Amino acid sequence: MGVAGSDTLNGGAGNDQLYGSRTSNLQGGAGDDRYYVYSNGDTYYSGADTVVENSGEGIDTAYADVYSYTLTANVENLVAIYDSIVWVQHYSDGRQEDLPRRLVGNDLDNTISLAAPSGFESHRGHTYLLDGGAGADTLIGSAANEIYLVDDAGDKVVETDAGSYQSFDIV
Repeated sequence: MGVAGSDTLNGGAGNDQLYGSRTSNLQGGAGDDRYYVYSNGDTYYSGADTVVENSGEGIDTAYADVYSYTLTANVENLVAIYDSIVWVQHYSDGRQEDLPRRLVGNDLDNTISLAAPSGFESHRGHTYLLDGGAGADTLIGSAANEIYLVDDAGDKVVETDAGSYQSFDIV
């Protein structure tokens, strides 16, 4: 786990969990690694932690606590965590608009998920834009409002049960 400041965390030949500290360099190794990336505290727009993963080193997942995150090369999965982040666009005429959180894949066949693991906050009431990028991607929604960018015949959209909550989704 990184501490305040710029840290470099190196995973080994196992299944590692690397926790950034907002300005960390997270380097996985062989195995199925988990990267926890955070904003730098000055802005929640994009992550300040950097993930480095080489090709063929397992099935890796980034857990992102930022407004906008794009998977780095060779990381297959992306999960949005901690849904307290809202980005508001303010207009000169006084209007304001909540903008969707952006979760973007890479050139691999990615899975991008809002299906929050146990213990994380709900995505209910927020809006997300899920874009798997190139490849045959799986985009998994939740009780949130989702905008899915489907650009490959192999892309799949999965809506999890929102219970009694009504969400609005666009494909």
